[in-house]
Amino acid sequence: MEYQLFEEGALTGDLIARRSPALEYDQKATAFLYDGQKFKNSEIPFFCTDTLESKLMDCHTFDNGHDPIEHAAWSVRNDLDTLPNRLMEAFIRAKSPAIGVDPVALEQVALSPDVIAASIVAPRLDLLNTLTPQGQLISVRRALDLSPALYEKEIRDTEIAKIAESVQARGGWNALLSLDYGAETQRALDKFLALTQDARYLTGVGPAGQPYSFDSDDVAKIQRAGRTFFSKFRDSLAKADVALLVAAKPLADVGLSDDAEPVLESVERNLTQSTLAGQTQDVEITVPKKPAPTDAAEPTTEKITVHLPAFAYPVAVRTAAVKLLDPARSPSTGWGAASQARLKKANDDAIKAALAGRSLSDLDQSLLPKPVLKWVLEQRQVATAFVQ
Repeated sequence: MEYQLFEEGALTGDLIARRSPALEYDQKATAFLYDGQKFKNSEIPFFCTDTLESKLMDCHTFDNGHDPIEHAAWSVRNDLDTLPNRLMEAFIRAKSPAIGVDPVALEQVALSPDVIAASIVAPRLDLLNTLTPQGQLISVRRALDLSPALYEKEIRDTEIAKIAESVQARGGWNALLSLDYGAETQRALDKFLALTQDARYLTGVGPAGQPYSFDSDDVAKIQRAGRTFFSKFRDSLAKADVALLVAAKPLADVGLSDDAEPVLESVERNLTQSTLAGQTQDVEITVPKKPAPTDAAEPTTEKITVHLPAFAYPVAVRTAAVKLLDPARSPSTGWGAASQARLKKANDDAIKAALAGRSLSDLDQSLLPKPVLKWVLEQRQVATAFVQ
């Protein structure tokens, strides 16, 4: 059974309305059932049942395109591009519900950055899952028509070749896996604010057929809600995306997973080490002297000035991102190890630079002011994630 997106369903419905010939699968299914005609597997269009959804990656409901890579890339881009429109439509539905339903106050419209972000990035899980041993494609297995018991390697090699071709056609792993959370959020906010000034959205008829109109006070409330939503959306998007990319099944020992490694290194570097310009704290703190004095009369502590950067992403996102290159994710010998070592060194070097040459272990927490202690404890969480 085909679960179609709205656009596909509209096209199919138009064909039915025009009494066009039935689609090829329906024609052949009818001929088989009622006329006894026989067809070779190669003559039957690809068709998935509900039981195949968990087994074949191009049998997911509501997917589109030629393969999971194309669908994931299109779906995420489309959902990000249309997010501002969908938020405006939520306010329109609140203002003009169906007859018999009370309107919802604009301040009460439910917009969850976490839920919406998770929904948008969900298809990205398939990007890495195509590289797992379970990344099977009906389009390949039906076309080859070989026994998996005898020819699984040949079948899998063909599937990987198809995925590689699709990855290359869409700009490579860098274009597919890299997602600029900050830029996407700013772009969506700008478009949303523009829509709040667009006459086509300020008055009209809602989806339930009821007229509506937004006055200047309504627009101010909508803009406030939108700014609040997008102030949280960047971190929600990063958190949801990292959770998905880390959740991908162990990668297969194939060249494509090796190609993905440097891109994942770049993603991890951005998430763990990006800082906010102009938000460094310069603080004088007390630290144990190094080396420790040998004279009992000499002070055991000294004052130093530290320069603590504000990191762009919350510590929960940063620690989760460290798992992107966990060597255990791939049976390929050494996968992720060198990249992870580089990132660990870069993280350690950044901490030492911030602490005037000291490491986290050189500090006495009891001597630190609260803001510095909070910064130190967060960096310790990230540093610990690198060695776990």
